[in-house]
Amino acid sequence: MEEVFESVTGVNDTILVLEFYRDRDRDREKSHKEREAEKEKQREREKKGLPPIKKENLSVCSTTLWVGHLSKLATPEELSDLFGGVGGVHSIDVVAPRGCAFVVMERRRDAAKALATLNRHKLHSKEITVAWAAGKGVKGREWKDYWEADLGVAYLPWEALHQRWLLGALSLDALEDGGAVDEDTLPPWLPPRVLTEHTNDT
Repeated sequence: MEEVFESVTGVNDTILVLEFYRDRDRDREKSHKEREAEKEKQREREKKGLPPIKKENLSVCSTTLWVGHLSKLATPEELSDLFGGVGGVHSIDVVAPRGCAFVVMERRRDAAKALATLNRHKLHSKEITVAWAAGKGVKGREWKDYWEADLGVAYLPWEALHQRWLLGALSLDALEDGGAVDEDTLPPWLPPRVLTEHTNDT
């Protein structure tokens, strides 16, 4: 009787071990698929020029570029032609006495492409500098400390936004002046937005 019990116990142990390995292999496969999906999502974000997501922060991605070391001969029309060759230009503000300009692109993707391709471009024999600039929507006193110049994004904490939302003082449209909200970072307590072509494509 003891021998029968030991063999049944041994079979049960073997079954448990086999189930363990089968479950572990399933978890590995699922984990691998999840990692691949995450990598693909990140590649799509990079194509759109979007910065990394910061947990529990709304990303307001700049579409505004600072253009420095401009020749005094540079005109808004020339800048429009230059940046328009990369993507849609929303507005250009030349600050001639300072030898710079602010160019607002229509989409984040175009702004990122312009930054990558036009930095150090020669215009009137001068090499221009192109860098991210905070959009007007996040330049205010309450948001300026959240600006990340190297990434071209303002990471606004959900907690700070929630307080303003409760007071009726939060406008995503105002935050998007010179930028675009990354839809993947919207807090769960905000009502759904009616997405336009602009917000969908960032």
